[in-house]
Amino acid sequence: MKKIIFFSAIALWLFASMGCEKELSDIDITKQKLIGTWEWFVSYGGVIGEKRPKPGEKLEIIFTENSVLVTHNMEVVDNKPVITDKKKVLLDGSYIISKEQDTLYITITSEEETEDLEPLSFKKHLYLNQTGDTLGFSYSRGTAQFADVYKKVN
Repeated sequence: MKKIIFFSAIALWLFASMGCEKELSDIDITKQKLIGTWEWFVSYGGVIGEKRPKPGEKLEIIFTENSVLVTHNMEVVDNKPVITDKKKVLLDGSYIISKEQDTLYITITSEEETEDLEPLSFKKHLYLNQTGDTLGFSYSRGTAQFADVYKKVN
């Protein structure tokens, strides 16, 4: 009788576990929503206050499962910013999403460090809205607070 109860319990447990899908963590769900191309929409903070892209300017972040690529179609020519048809790679690297208490963070790491990448290559608070079409990063430097907002394009 004990064997029947024991094997019945095991069979019930196996049956129940086979029918259940693995529940995704907040990090896994965020990573799934993050994959795609994001276009810079607006930045806030510092002495600038609010900064938006110039007409035709495209600063994009492309997330895949394990990598990140940041491109920009603006170059400096004769000390003046010029919008071009060519996308310049600002960052080619990887990212890690972490969670501390109830806050999500993203750390983006580049294969090589340059002055252009400095604002991108450190830990930032990560925000994705419920519909998954708006991405925000917030961070601070000293007493200054900053936020960058991106819209999903695909």
